[in-house]
Amino acid sequence: MEKTYSIPQLRTRLIDIVGTENFSTDSEVLQSYSENPYYPLLAKKRQPEFIVMPREVEEITEIIKVANKLGTPVVPRSSGLDPYGDAIPIFGGIMVDLANMKKTVQVEPSALGGVFARVEPGVTFGMLQAELKKEGVRVLMPARLSSSTTLASSYFNRNVLFSSNRNGYSVDEVILSYEMVLPTAEVLKTGSLTLPNSGGTNPHTRGSDIGRICMGSLGTTGIVTKLTLKLKPLPEVRKPFFLQSEKIEDLLNATKKISRWSTVEIGEETIIMNKNSLASLFANNIHEFGSLIEALPMWTQIICLTGEPEWVDCQEKDLMDAAEGTCIKPVPDLPEFEKASMEFSEEFVSPTRIDRAFKYLPFNRVEYYTTHRKIPVFNKEVESIAAERGYSKGLGINIIPLEQARAYFVEYDLYFDLSKPEEAEHVKETYKAAYTHLIRNGATINTPHDHFVAEQLYAQIQIYYENMLKIKKLLDPGDIMHPGKLFV
Repeated sequence: MEKTYSIPQLRTRLIDIVGTENFSTDSEVLQSYSENPYYPLLAKKRQPEFIVMPREVEEITEIIKVANKLGTPVVPRSSGLDPYGDAIPIFGGIMVDLANMKKTVQVEPSALGGVFARVEPGVTFGMLQAELKKEGVRVLMPARLSSSTTLASSYFNRNVLFSSNRNGYSVDEVILSYEMVLPTAEVLKTGSLTLPNSGGTNPHTRGSDIGRICMGSLGTTGIVTKLTLKLKPLPEVRKPFFLQSEKIEDLLNATKKISRWSTVEIGEETIIMNKNSLASLFANNIHEFGSLIEALPMWTQIICLTGEPEWVDCQEKDLMDAAEGTCIKPVPDLPEFEKASMEFSEEFVSPTRIDRAFKYLPFNRVEYYTTHRKIPVFNKEVESIAAERGYSKGLGINIIPLEQARAYFVEYDLYFDLSKPEEAEHVKETYKAAYTHLIRNGATINTPHDHFVAEQLYAQIQIYYENMLKIKKLLDPGDIMHPGKLFV
């Protein structure tokens, strides 16, 4: 992107908009915005030139107007804790940090009020869950992310939910409406936000439904300033059960049978983890990690029953009945870890263990969607690809069934030691080769988070990319909004 502005000129204008207390060009601060604590190895470090922290929608619209006039990139960021480096600027410019916008604007916990919450983009899952608990309701949690991530970044980037088997994998359906400042500085409102006094239950606007245009756009189509979310009742009881096996095929067959046993799915949150991934959550350090890998079976599935006591008892009976004949018996705790039930109850409500795991065992992710039959095949093929490229730490594997096991989300974790550059290179090579193989063999990629994956994906579906590019040009004719991200 060619710049048409001077640093002093833009600095003065931005300070006028947000004030000196919400503006920075400090070198250490700029450096912190070029990095990501989740270590996505393929994200190139690039510092922004300015940090601004707006407090109101009006300040954001003024920032966008200045950016258009002077031709500078704008990159929105809410938490900076995504595992992909999505908020790292590619061409510098203005980093719009939304951390100051952390108000819960409205909570309607009753059925009469619509059971929804309206929040600003700086609100984290941990902050909102604590507030909703007082009202007896909750928000659905993303899987494999920290509770310190924001709702805006997680939901708009389409991160999969722990409860995908019951509530559908598409987080689009959790978002009822939103307000967004477009790259032209116009304010777009969708759903109930366009209709005064309509409450928060209406997910659509009158006429065409334009609400999904920005889903998965990684900040390239505008800056979200409010979002309205569905809430769920806070269950009286949470009761996890564990299913273990040395064969993934056995657990997948059990999952399919259990998920389809009744019209109302048994349990709510569920995830299948191999021993590497499960050990990384339970361990406090790298030594405990190694010990747990030796003790755990190859595969463990966690199914959490939720609801009123009588309903949980009913689900437990159904779970045991459904598991009959699958050669796997659900148990209420793990012999290898005596506090597993309590720990996972907390992890499903407010996940924190993944933060601790990254401190002693960082990893890069490979994520895709596929069907029941392809998972064992892909697992073996990716393990072979990793071995061929010198990767020897073993994959962490996480699997989440979607919509009564209609499909599955799969995440491979490629661990590495930051003090050993050769390990990072093996991970990069494995990452690229794995994605290339998966895409060419029918795996579905939800959102390409880096150029390499984007190029592989767009090569397969060129018409899709061309249509996306047309929408981008309509919404952002000046190409100021996170240029270079998503659109190659």
